[in-house]
Amino acid sequence: MKDKVKEMKKRKASIATLFTVAALAGIGFGNFITVEQAGAKSKDLIDVASNKRPEKVNQNIVKSWRVATATYDIDTQEWTQYDYTDRYKFLDTLSQQEKNSFSDAFVEAMANNSKEGDSMPLVLVNDKKDRVVFLFQRDFGTGKSVKIELVAKQVKQQNQISKNSEGVYSEKEWDVGSIEEK
Repeated sequence: MKDKVKEMKKRKASIATLFTVAALAGIGFGNFITVEQAGAKSKDLIDVASNKRPEKVNQNIVKSWRVATATYDIDTQEWTQYDYTDRYKFLDTLSQQEKNSFSDAFVEAMANNSKEGDSMPLVLVNDKKDRVVFLFQRDFGTGKSVKIELVAKQVKQQNQISKNSEGVYSEKEWDVGSIEEK
C-alpha cells in the first residue's frame, strides 16, 4: 500500500510541470493536478490561464467543447459549466476530504487515458454536485472526443462527517463512473 501511495505521489509530482506548461499555453492538459501541486494559488492560475490565453486559443477550446458535447448529446443547459482552469469554483464547495477523493479519482482516470495533445476540458457539474463530466478532444481539438465521468457516493463514517463550505454535514467519496472515447 505504501508503494502505491509513493507511486501516486511521484506520478502527481511528475505531471505538475507538464500540466502547468500546457495550461499556460492553452494547448492541452496532459494529466490532472491540483492548483497547489502546480505551485500557484487558484486565482493566480486562473488569471494566467483563462484571462491571458490568446483569443484564437480560446476559440479553438470552445469549438472543441461544442464538438465533444454534440458527440455525447449533452444538453449543457442542465449542467453548471466550468473551464477546466476555473474548476476551483466547484472544488471550493467540497470539504478537504472530498477534494482529495475527487483529485484521486480524476488522476486515476487520467493515468491511462490522457495523451499529449488533449485539449483543455470542459467541466460539467450537476445540481446535486455528485456527478462531474470532463469533456475534451484529442489531437489539439481535431481528434476523437473523450468523456470522463466521476460520481460521488455518500459515505457515512462515525464521528468523521464534516461540514462542507456551504455548512452542510456530508462526506462524499468520488469514483470513476465511466470513460468513453468516440
